Amino acid sequence: MDWTPYIGAIGAWGLIRRQQKKLKLLPFLLESLFIWIAIFVLSLMAGVITTYFNFYLPQTLYYWIGGIIMFFVACYLSFKSWKVSGNSK
Repeated sequence: MDWTPYIGAIGAWGLIRRQQKKLKLLPFLLESLFIWIAIFVLSLMAGVITTYFNFYLPQTLYYWIGGIIMFFVACYLSFKSWKVSGNSK
């Protein structure tokens, strides 16, 4: 399993939790474990699907999917911080 999606997902989740001021160690580690299990299951399912249907997804598609996910996370964090800064005035 590639660790890049896991590290990215945990990093984004940690930033969201820190921004909400709900970053506690034990719940965060438990949530990290659930995120890891979800990514692992999705990775296994993708491997089974590509093996069963015998087609190959180009590496560029993986880059685009990762880029789109990071873009949406960045937009979400920007929107949340904009909303918080608007409420503090």
